[in-house]
Amino acid sequence: MLRLALRNVLRHRLRTALTLAAIGSGVAGLVLSGGFVEDSLLQLREATIHSQLGHLQIHRADSRQERSSAQSKSMNDNPQSVMTRVRSLPQVDDVMARVNFEAALNNGRADIPVQGVGVQPDKEARLGTSLKMIAGRALVGEGGYEILLGEGVANASKLKPGDRATLLANCPVNSLPTIDDRIAAVSAQADDARYAGNKPARRQELKQALWRQTTEPEIKACFRNRNASRACGRRLAALARAYQVLAESFLVARECAEGAVLDVMRSQVSFQALGPGGGDPALRCRSERIFAAYKSCADVGEAAERRCLARVQAAGKQGVPIVPDVDR
Repeated sequence: MLRLALRNVLRHRLRTALTLAAIGSGVAGLVLSGGFVEDSLLQLREATIHSQLGHLQIHRADSRQERSSAQSKSMNDNPQSVMTRVRSLPQVDDVMARVNFEAALNNGRADIPVQGVGVQPDKEARLGTSLKMIAGRALVGEGGYEILLGEGVANASKLKPGDRATLLANCPVNSLPTIDDRIAAVSAQADDARYAGNKPARRQELKQALWRQTTEPEIKACFRNRNASRACGRRLAALARAYQVLAESFLVARECAEGAVLDVMRSQVSFQALGPGGGDPALRCRSERIFAAYKSCADVGEAAERRCLARVQAAGKQGVPIVPDVDR
């Protein structure tokens, strides 16, 4: 059988050549198409890594479940700690932070909704080697007022390199670099939220953000000694203002209990310099806005005052410093 098959192959040489050519071209086609697909996936992976995602992204487990209006709730509470731990791994070359947000881009004629990413330009320049610049230049340095637009957004907004534009967004409080910026952001966002539906979830989100700023070491140092730094007076004034604005948001919504706690806290921050025997303790426990404009909440306001006054008097008897505290 083998001899018969061999004789048949050698006798019909043209047919054999055509068969071998068909088999060879088929195999070559499969190899080439497989290589093309594999290379396309490789290039796509590298382009995605070096223009968008990096090799690994770390975020909170519930970040994908949060709505865009609650983006600040899905941010890492202590990003610097996470970055330090990751940077210490021997396999890691570099670590950088990003903040995803939604905003309105105004070109002076109209508002265009956009999705943006806040980046660290110097580090992004090392990562984003697959980005193709059509016009202008990449972002350089930190602290400048510059944006890099995608081609579609640039065409829709009719903006070109060097043009001025305004980007309006509610920046998550925790993403801001300094305690002064974060306190000012809570105050400004609470004021805006009150006139934009005054939604309960947003009020609670801002209350938690303000509480976190109140417990920061810089603020605690100012509570214990107003002269601890030159910034203390300014910071405590801004903090009292933030509590006042946020208390107003709760009181307008008839959430008397929450509003009363925040109203009393404003007094505590304003009169934090009062130590044991340093003046009338009742001054630091006043619920002024309730009795001035929201008398329907008077009973709750009085209860919040009594709790605060009991704490102040207990601290006075023990001879310990009186540090403002939120009754959560």
